[in-house]
Amino acid sequence: MKEKVTYLKKSWKYLKTAKNLFFFVCLLGFIYAGLSAILPILSAKIVTAITDNLIAQIFSLSFLLLGVYLLDFFVSAAIDNLYYRYVGKVNLEIQKDMARSILNLEVKNFDENNSGVFIKRLDTDPYEITNIFNSLRNALTRILTNLAIFVLIYTINIYVGLFFTFSLIVIYVIQKKRVDVFNKNWHTFREVDDKTSGIFQEILKGTRDIKALGLKEPFIEYTSESLNKSYRKNLKLSIQNNFFWTLSQSVENLSTFFFLLLGTYLMMNHMLKATDFIILYMYKDQLYSLIEYLSHFVGDLNEFSLAAKRIFDITDYHAFSKEQFGKKHIKKVQGNIEFKDVTFGYNEYHNVLQNLNLTIHANDTIAIVGKSGEGKTTLFSLLSRLYDTKQGDILIDGTSLYELDEETIRQNISIITQNPYIFNMTIKENLKLVNPNITDEEMIEKCKLAALHDYIETLPDKYDTLIGEGGVNLSGGQKQRLAIARALVKDSEIILFDEATSALDNETQTAIQTSIQNISKDYTILIIAHRLSTIEFCNRIIVLHDGKVNGIGTHEELLKKNKIYQELYKK
Repeated sequence: MKEKVTYLKKSWKYLKTAKNLFFFVCLLGFIYAGLSAILPILSAKIVTAITDNLIAQIFSLSFLLLGVYLLDFFVSAAIDNLYYRYVGKVNLEIQKDMARSILNLEVKNFDENNSGVFIKRLDTDPYEITNIFNSLRNALTRILTNLAIFVLIYTINIYVGLFFTFSLIVIYVIQKKRVDVFNKNWHTFREVDDKTSGIFQEILKGTRDIKALGLKEPFIEYTSESLNKSYRKNLKLSIQNNFFWTLSQSVENLSTFFFLLLGTYLMMNHMLKATDFIILYMYKDQLYSLIEYLSHFVGDLNEFSLAAKRIFDITDYHAFSKEQFGKKHIKKVQGNIEFKDVTFGYNEYHNVLQNLNLTIHANDTIAIVGKSGEGKTTLFSLLSRLYDTKQGDILIDGTSLYELDEETIRQNISIITQNPYIFNMTIKENLKLVNPNITDEEMIEKCKLAALHDYIETLPDKYDTLIGEGGVNLSGGQKQRLAIARALVKDSEIILFDEATSALDNETQTAIQTSIQNISKDYTILIIAHRLSTIEFCNRIIVLHDGKVNGIGTHEELLKKNKIYQELYKK
């Protein structure tokens, strides 16, 4: 319970963004509960008036009942309207906070976890946070209203009051057992559900590859296995939950039967009036619903606790590690880079880089080559702080990378990968994301440098053409050229090309090489390439082998004296 109270306190920061809405929901909730308590009394009096043939009283009570019904309708509608506004506003704040926190996480968290872990938390868990406060308000309203009803029942007849008390205790025990069983299995179900959500993401993102590789049936089988597991967990949970609900309902029905016998006996012995009998009968369902509300609240509280933990694990960085940056800010770096005794591995068993030393001067155009797995892309990941070194240091303009703030690193370094992610926006919007202030003329100039402008001009909407999710409407080469244009628009001092011309035809590749040469005097450029013919123009070529620098020189120098480069060139 202590943990739940802690999460409620922490969640209040989100509720505060809509506290005025929530206050009015609570206020109207108490009014609504009061109206619900009045209705049985009015209904009983109308029944009595009908029985006694009191026509005038029937009319006056009927109009009074109509007024209560109308007020009940407007109050209920106002509660719904305000509640949906409150839910939407609070959910928005939670999801914005979660999105911000997810983008602050270290990349290794995404390497180690299924995407469904984050998607489900973003999609469904915020509702549990907003729902708990409304559930708490509802439970509190019901408790106070039913306490008043209880007092009234005991005032009318103590024997009926004791009977209802006993019945409610029995129903409470059953509902508590239901909630305990539900909570015991809910956490496991959510984990399975997260995994299933991740599989659906894989299907949606990888549909083309699944089809192209002929993996449709294996993937259906894999998905079915996961869905069956989720189904079995859900079925078990539903059967157990339904059993206790049915048992609880049966006890309520039996209680109603015995209440009728008790009420009849009391009336026969002149210990209960007919009008009071009707009032007690109509209050019966409200009293039984109190236990349902309380059990719902306990269930909501447990679901809230799990959801809050999952959310705060992200926003407070408990279960997932946050990127850490220094405080030093450099608005525009020159582009000098130095790797000093850098050691790094993606796990504790194997180091990709081992005591690597390398110096790159500003405005150099450097190529990095080596066999697969030698750490070429790893160098780029370390330089852009996607990962941190195990040992050693990386310097930019003589300052440790770990002393620099995030903006200095991310604004001054751009990576163009083999398969760059293009956002589902127009071409212009993709480019303006990295530089909102760029003019159309500057944008066109950068796209010309990236050998993309001529293609854009052939499109019906030109720069306003919608690209599609992941750049689906572009070829591989066009996506890479757009990524290059995006880096140029961003105007980063250091540009990293990770096999960025691998998907281009020879003509476009030549155009890109020319573009790189055109901008090389203004930028520090590092190029990873397997096709050595594409890097012959570079100032220097660095050969990686066994996690270290094996050789540095021009294309001609390395062909003469470096065996690793000679082997790569022959291949």
